[in-house]
Amino acid sequence: MTIPGGASGWLAHETGARHQRLATAAAGPGLGPDQPVVPTPLPLFFCDACQLKFKDQIALDSHASTPSHHDKMRRVALRATVKDAQSNKFGVIIADTAGIDLGIIPVDHWAHNRALVIKVSSASLRLASVSFSTTMFSLTPGYALPIPLNSGKPFALSIDFNARKQLGLRGHFNDRAELRFENTTLQQSFTIVRRVKAIIGSKADYELLKAKAPFARPKRRRLRPNGRPVPGPRRSIRSNIPYVRIPPKYRHDKAVIVAGQEEERTQIIRAMLPPTLDADTYARHWHTLIHVEEGQMLQDIEVYDMIDTILHPMGYLF
Repeated sequence: MTIPGGASGWLAHETGARHQRLATAAAGPGLGPDQPVVPTPLPLFFCDACQLKFKDQIALDSHASTPSHHDKMRRVALRATVKDAQSNKFGVIIADTAGIDLGIIPVDHWAHNRALVIKVSSASLRLASVSFSTTMFSLTPGYALPIPLNSGKPFALSIDFNARKQLGLRGHFNDRAELRFENTTLQQSFTIVRRVKAIIGSKADYELLKAKAPFARPKRRRLRPNGRPVPGPRRSIRSNIPYVRIPPKYRHDKAVIVAGQEEERTQIIRAMLPPTLDADTYARHWHTLIHVEEGQMLQDIEVYDMIDTILHPMGYLF
C-alpha cells in the first residue's frame, strides 16, 4: 500500500496501533508487548513529491524524468515559495496569517476598511512600502512611508476596499498585500505577503444560499456493462404538422452547389468556422469535442445510473 505524507507519514504508519498489532501477530508468540516492533526504515527509492516508491534506483531515475514528476516538483516549489512569502520572519509578526477578510460588503456601501496589526521585536525595523497587485484595495491615506516601528508596541495598518471602483459589480474580489520591511542596521529588506479578499453582495442572500452540510463526493463505482436495452415507442420521423399533402424531397442541382469561385466558397466556410482551424487543427478540434462529449456522457451515466427502477412514460420521455 502507498503511505501518503512522505517520511513522516511512513514512520507514523509504522508506529501506529494497527501496524504494531499485525506485526506482533505475524512475529509469533515470542514477541511480547514489552518488546516493541522496531520500525523499518523508509525505502531508499521513494519520491516524496509524488508519494511513490520504486523497487530500485533505475526506476526512480526513470520516474524523475517524466513530465508528471516535473509538474509535481514545480507545484511543490510554488507552494514552498508562497508559504515562505506568507510566513512571519526576522522579528516581524503580522496578524491574519490565513489572510485579511473584509467580509461581505453591501452594494450601497462604497468604502470599507480593515485594520492589520504588526508587531516587531527589533528597534531597527521600519515599514518601507505597501503595494497591491490591483487597484481594488489600497492603503488608507494618511500614512507617511517609510514608518519606523517600535519594538513591543503593536502598529495598526488600515487597508481600504473601494467598491465604487467596481462600477456596481458583485461577487468575490481577491488581491495580495506586499509589505516590504527594511532593517536599517543590517541594510537589508524583506517582504511579507498577506492575501486580501472581500465580497460585494447581500449578506442575507449568502446566508440563504450557503451550504447546509459539507460536500460529500459520490462514491466511485465501476460502470456496469450495458445489458439489454428497454425498448420504447419509436418516435415518428414525420413532423407533427398536419400536412394536407406531404411535400416531396427536394432534389438539389449539383450545378448550384458548385456555383461560384473556389475562393468565395472557401471564404464562406472560413467565416463560419473558428479562425484557429487549419489543416493541422481541424481534425484535432472535432476529435476533442467528441472525446469531451463521450466523457460527459459516461460521467452522467455513472452519476444518474439507477438499478431496478420503474420507468413512467411521459409522451416521448420517461
